[in-house]
Amino acid sequence: GTGVGAMHGMGYEEAARAFPGWGMLFMTDAASYMAPPGGEALEEMLKRVRSFLRDLSRTGHERVFLSVHGYVLRVLYALATDGTLPAIGRAPSYDNCALVCFTDASGRWEPRRVSGR
Repeated sequence: GTGVGAMHGMGYEEAARAFPGWGMLFMTDAASYMAPPGGEALEEMLKRVRSFLRDLSRTGHERVFLSVHGYVLRVLYALATDGTLPAIGRAPSYDNCALVCFTDASGRWEPRRVSGR
């Protein structure tokens, strides 16, 4: 997941009180999201996940299982569609560890929900 800096250890409600607007921007308008002090910018997270996928593609494995937070699934969705921050806001909301299959169709990853929300 993304480094949340000053929000580390806070629940969602506490973080929303301490950083008004954070939750909505984080989920719906990633391009306008400002990381909390000491937190990771979403652009950095996008780059980090993109780099991970590039490294993963070099392994030659046909199938890989990842156990990740729901927000990382949203970032994977964004990378599978147009690779931009606004695509994170358009991504479905995934439960943590939801089963989502990303298939490589002609060099392009396509998400397909298997279970979960």
